[in-house]
Amino acid sequence: MKGRSEVKRMAKIAKARLKSGFWETQKVVIGQKTGTGDEAVFVDDVMREYCKANYVVKRSKTRDELIDESIYETVCQIIDEDDGLNPLGRLINRQHYNTLGDAERQNYVFDLSERYNRLSQRYLHECEVERRLTHVLRA
Repeated sequence: MKGRSEVKRMAKIAKARLKSGFWETQKVVIGQKTGTGDEAVFVDDVMREYCKANYVVKRSKTRDELIDESIYETVCQIIDEDDGLNPLGRLINRQHYNTLGDAERQNYVFDLSERYNRLSQRYLHECEVERRLTHVLRA
């Protein structure tokens, strides 16, 4: 029941924002900072990211999500260092890897590769959103 009351609370907050004209005001403010034209699409992106960052419904994470979060910081460091030298080798848990058979090792590397690609895409997207927001706020 606690989750349901949280959703109701968030719905009330969203309704209050709509009634008060919050998003219309934000469009005007951001429009003044960025100009006119194609920025309308960008303003929608800013709103979407604002909502994601501030009003995401909390839920328990799956095992895979917990694993992703545990290696996300390492992926960010690999991308920031930009040396491009064996990123999977830096992510492999050697102690676990050495206990696996050949087929299991191959599956482990494929899984790790998929995670690296997904997390690097996430990091690059977050960097781009941060760059855009910084640009808007400076203007």
